[in-house]
Amino acid sequence: VVLAKYAASSALVGVGVVSAGDMTTEAASTKLGHLLGNPDLTPHQVRALMGVTLRGELSPPEELAKPVFPNAFRLAGMLRGT
Repeated sequence: VVLAKYAASSALVGVGVVSAGDMTTEAASTKLGHLLGNPDLTPHQVRALMGVTLRGELSPPEELAKPVFPNAFRLAGMLRGT
């Protein structure tokens, strides 16, 4: 889902909904649980990291919109241990 492209999804963005890109429901819920379970991440970082692939759960970044959080790719690398 491309949020903010249409009026209905713009309202969702306004209340804080984050796109899961092309992740399956299972991948999105597992990823969210993993990120929320990390006490070192702020809510802003969790939102940003939902749009960055950690283990191949999303299509390559060049096929998706850039993450809002500018350091999201660096943070993802830290979580992956790379």
